[in-house]
Amino acid sequence: GNVGVSSNASNIIFKGSEDLGGGLKALWQIQTYFSAGGTGNSDTFNGSAQDGVGSGNTFVGLGGGFGTVILGKNESPVKMLSRKTDFFGNQIGDSRNLTSVGTSGLGFDTRPNNQVAYTTPSMSGLSGTVAYFSALSGTDVTDAAVDGWAAAGNYENGPLMLGLGYEKHNLSNASALLNDEKVWRLAAGYAIGNFKFTGLYQKATDIAGVNSADRKVWGLGAGYN
Repeated sequence: GNVGVSSNASNIIFKGSEDLGGGLKALWQIQTYFSAGGTGNSDTFNGSAQDGVGSGNTFVGLGGGFGTVILGKNESPVKMLSRKTDFFGNQIGDSRNLTSVGTSGLGFDTRPNNQVAYTTPSMSGLSGTVAYFSALSGTDVTDAAVDGWAAAGNYENGPLMLGLGYEKHNLSNASALLNDEKVWRLAAGYAIGNFKFTGLYQKATDIAGVNSADRKVWGLGAGYN
């Protein structure tokens, strides 16, 4: 048989911050995904090979006591909920094989270009992020016409983690024949000593703009370290 080399999660990140005084910091990041075998890691989600060194999360921002604002390309807050519960990230058992249903294969685990996002400071473990993207991507004609928004709230305190998120893609911008696809995602986790238990539930509606094309996904996980 053939031997293949797969590099599923190889990337390089350059990032930094600059103190602006008054408690403010300028932030920047450039993330580059690459393949070390020609098979695997085509992870340019919502980007493409044309994005070059900025194929991953690439943005500028401003942080301080008010929270953080970024502009550029970054993970959707809804995507980050499932990343907190997945024991098999970037592997065959990755939950995105079930949750990433949606338009043009981009689904609801997105890394939108053209994004403005605000994350609150953590208040006793409670924080939230809201993001607006003027286009799902800049490389596909349909996705370039589609804007959307996402929001998620997280509570992490001691052994408990809870999160709830909502994301909407305005597919009707691309065609009057399409409905806007939407998703709700609930994530939970609890740690007891060396054990960790997680749960995930997702309800997606009008997938790819098709009326009543809905899907529910749920999963449970347990790990021992």
